[in-house]
Order: sequence, then C-alpha cells, then structure tokens
Amino acid sequence: MTEEPVSVVGYIRVSTKEQAAEGVSLDAQRAKIDAYVTYKGYKLVELIADEGVSAGKPLNEREGGARLLAMTDAKQVSGVIACKLDRLFRNALDCLEVTHAWDAEDITMHLLDINLDTSTPYGRFFMTSIVAFAELERAMIRERIRVGMAQVKAEGYQLGAAPYGAEHLDKESLGEEALDANGRVMLRENPEQVEVIEKIKELRYSGMTYQAIADKLNQDEIKTQKGKSWHKSVVYNIVKRNRH
Repeated sequence: MTEEPVSVVGYIRVSTKEQAAEGVSLDAQRAKIDAYVTYKGYKLVELIADEGVSAGKPLNEREGGARLLAMTDAKQVSGVIACKLDRLFRNALDCLEVTHAWDAEDITMHLLDINLDTSTPYGRFFMTSIVAFAELERAMIRERIRVGMAQVKAEGYQLGAAPYGAEHLDKESLGEEALDANGRVMLRENPEQVEVIEKIKELRYSGMTYQAIADKLNQDEIKTQKGKSWHKSVVYNIVKRNRH
C-alpha cells in the first residue's frame, strides 16, 4: 500500500525592490520551494505569498501569514517550507512562539538556505540555536544604541537639534525639570526612532549598502528627524553615531 505524500505549505515574502537583486524575489523563492518539494516527494497544498510586506510585521498580522497559520491550526498540512528564517518571522520571539505551537502539532519547518528540517532532533536543536544567536545579536544592537544615546547627551546635543533617536523634553510643560544643571533642555530617547535605528543596524550588518537601506526606509514611508526622505549619508551618520 502506497503511503500518502507529506502535505506541506510553502511561504514566500518580499518587502523591497532591493531583495529582487539579492536573489530573494518571489519567483526565485517559488522556484527553490518547487524544486525542494519535487526532490522530497512532498505534496504542495499551497504556496502562499506576501508581496510588499515588511519583515517587521509579525506573521499573524500579514495577510498571507494569517492564512498560513490558519492552515497549520486546522492541521491541513504537516510541514511549512520557506527559503529563509527571515521570510517567515520578524524576530526570535515571533519564531519561538509559532514554532512551539507547530512542534506540539507535529508540524515541521523546512528552511532551504541552511538545509534545516525540524522533523529531526538535530534540526530542532539547530533551529533553537540560530534563533538564540539572532536574539543575542539584537540585544547587542540595542545595547550599542543605548550607549550611543548616552554619548549623544554627553556631547552636548542639547544645544542644537536632537539627533535621530532622541527628542528634547517639553520645556513648556515641565519647566525647570526639563533642564540640566547647566540650564540646557535635556534629551530622552524616542522609542519609535530607536526601533528604526535598530533596524538600520540589522540591515547594515546583513550586508545592505547605505543606499539600499535609505531606499528601503523611503519605500516603507519612514521619515527622518526633519520629516524628509532618507539619503545614504544620513544612514551612514546614524550607523557611525551608534557604533559602540
């Protein structure tokens, strides 16, 4: 009696034009998944695509991602295939929460760039390890940004415009509480901008050029401190300022 082939769902995603040049266009991802499914003898139930969707969105907040999770929740498939971990998840926490639920339902994950298959003990261990290292790198980036903000304050930016990632305290509402010992308006971190800095540094560490990062920020409609478009020089200065 012939066994039924393993049913899987493929997931592909792109967010920027630059990714097409980096070999992760939708067509490139689709071809890799099709080849893998054929090689393994799996049954591809559906190939779900999220086009123009940022990696910053959790999987369940993407249209395609929500459909993928609905299929795994309904146990319509036994495996999920993607070309890279960052096609699926925004960060380590997102990954661990989702894959923990998949493990409980015996749904495996296949990542083609590192030949990862979580159906094996080695595959599950390796996945946990790479996620842990990814989270460690993010924590180190956040720490560098924190140190960078402290350096910004020490260099007396209170006298001029606040650098990206920081903002002046509101002197009108706080009065003298907004001033330091020298009578200058103090700075505080801007959480939304700090998150952008973190993303810029991640992209830079992944190998993207300053121009490519500027193009991505413009495409995602993120504004600079002055509400203008991004240029590679602005990105460069932010990376340099937070290189600690």
